[in-house]
Amino acid sequence: MTNEQFLEKITTVENVNSFARKKRNKYNLKSVSISEKDEYINEGWELDREYSNSIRIKKIKPHSELFENQVWSIFYKMGYNRLNIDSTFKIPYANNSNIPPRQIDVFCFDDDTVLIIECKSSEKRKPRPLQTIINDFANIKSGISRYINSFFETRKKIKFIIATNNIIVSQNDINRIKENEILLFTQDDIKYYEQLSSHLGEASKYQLFGRIFSGLSIPSLKTKVPAIKGKMGGHTYYSFSIQPEKLLKLSYILHNNTTSEEVVGTYQRMVNKKRVSEIGAFLDSNDGGSGFFPNSIIVNFDTNGRNLVFEKNSSDHDVEDCSVGVLKLPDKFRSAFIIDGQHRLYGYSKSQWKAKHTIPVVAFEDLPVENQVDMFVNINHKQKSVSQNLLTTIKADLHWNSPLYNNAIFAVMARLLMELSKDNSSPLYSRIKLGENKKSDLVNITLDYIISYGFKKTDFFAKIHRNRLVSTGHLWVDGYSKMLTKSKEFFILVFDFLKLKSETNWSLGSSSGGFISMNIGLASVIRLVDSILKTENSLNNVQIQTKSAK
Repeated sequence: MTNEQFLEKITTVENVNSFARKKRNKYNLKSVSISEKDEYINEGWELDREYSNSIRIKKIKPHSELFENQVWSIFYKMGYNRLNIDSTFKIPYANNSNIPPRQIDVFCFDDDTVLIIECKSSEKRKPRPLQTIINDFANIKSGISRYINSFFETRKKIKFIIATNNIIVSQNDINRIKENEILLFTQDDIKYYEQLSSHLGEASKYQLFGRIFSGLSIPSLKTKVPAIKGKMGGHTYYSFSIQPEKLLKLSYILHNNTTSEEVVGTYQRMVNKKRVSEIGAFLDSNDGGSGFFPNSIIVNFDTNGRNLVFEKNSSDHDVEDCSVGVLKLPDKFRSAFIIDGQHRLYGYSKSQWKAKHTIPVVAFEDLPVENQVDMFVNINHKQKSVSQNLLTTIKADLHWNSPLYNNAIFAVMARLLMELSKDNSSPLYSRIKLGENKKSDLVNITLDYIISYGFKKTDFFAKIHRNRLVSTGHLWVDGYSKMLTKSKEFFILVFDFLKLKSETNWSLGSSSGGFISMNIGLASVIRLVDSILKTENSLNNVQIQTKSAK
């Protein structure tokens, strides 16, 4: 395949909007002669328009094609304008020219990234093995990556994604997907990114990068900036200017990897869609880009122990604890959490000046998570109360692997509930309220209630005193990720049994007559199971002591 043949199947900046309109249409359209009308009508086509010598007919697309178009359209709305034009797109993966190239459902690229997506859809929700496609993707990954890196002048970050719709993916397949460094996007992920891209537009791409490329370097990014280093409240900070486009690639606005409809509500609370659009329009409406905002964006850089590199240039000034020099920023996706200035920064994502203007930034370095939460709340929500559920959602990520036992175990509890709500094989799938989404009879279980009145009243995890481990519980495992996995498997079994034995009551949620699948019911069950396990352990200890005495 020549480069020209490859590019023939890729949209251009000029024609991508036309293809996007076709993808959004749920019907396939075809023009045929009037004499063929009855033949096509008998095959399920519908009359759309009549002309003097021909007719246009339409037929709803198969669910698999609709799903592929939905996925394609999401990345288009995220700002990708180079995508495959249709399902006949193929990429070579073998050195042997006799081996045909591989068909790809959705393909897109920008200056830094390439996404390669295989779509699998089912009309009705059911289990379906993915072993064949996983093995296929695993076998062609290196070959396709080699071709892509030879095709483009600069190396790009490449991700292979399997997108599923109405498919219950087995844990074995999930494990295989992770082992082969492939990403799995379920229908929940797709719905999440569809809503997020509708809400944030092109800015949503940077949130996507923060998830799928977290910790990976950005190929095209130059990161040295002139800066002032100082101290504030006992914390190190830097003041500098940078192009919005560069900061967008580094930044993210939610300390959370959960992708669900509920979390979109959190973004909607943090970032107002109308305001972002208005800021973008304001920036573009002024001649020569004269519209600007003089106040600083406030961020925190998480360096993971690798301190920012600051080259001091001068000390010829009269300010204590202050240095002038050059700062080398992290060159990795998802390294800067935006504490304040989300609207101004994301407004630039819609502006022609995002790569030309420079904006002022105040950046903290490794600010403790508690300080980040306090600062975020104080700045963004001073005039509007913050729900405990939203704070718990944010802290679930902030406190992960914290050196403080209480914080780390709190994160395990919160993530456990979030995963139980996200996993479509879980009996609590889509039943737990995340972020600030509205409650309903079925979506009525809240993180803070189950943690406070369920988990914290039990011995499932550990007892802590002054950051010392007093005792470990039923689900304790060295390593928080392992503990989360063990806890999730355990509670899926518990709630599966509960759902099976109380199917009618379970389906009621919090509506009239319901009790089990709501806050008070689940918290009661969690504490009851804990009591049963403690009683069993006590009996076992008594038996052991009795045998020893004999």
